[in-house]
Amino acid sequence: MQERVRVLADLPAQTSYFFNDNYEYDEKAVDKRLAKSGVSDTLVLWSMKLQNYLLYKRDCGTSCT
Repeated sequence: MQERVRVLADLPAQTSYFFNDNYEYDEKAVDKRLAKSGVSDTLVLWSMKLQNYLLYKRDCGTSCT
């Protein structure tokens, strides 16, 4: 777990991965977890579910609970 930002000057270094496509990652972890059979299909399914939820929330406005 990473530590929190203590001073404003630390913010760019600790949040750059949100704004940059060239971030570091562990290739062994990707091969171990994300390259498994069925993981891609599961991620696509969850992506579609999230997209449908976001569209639902957008379209219903403040009347949704």
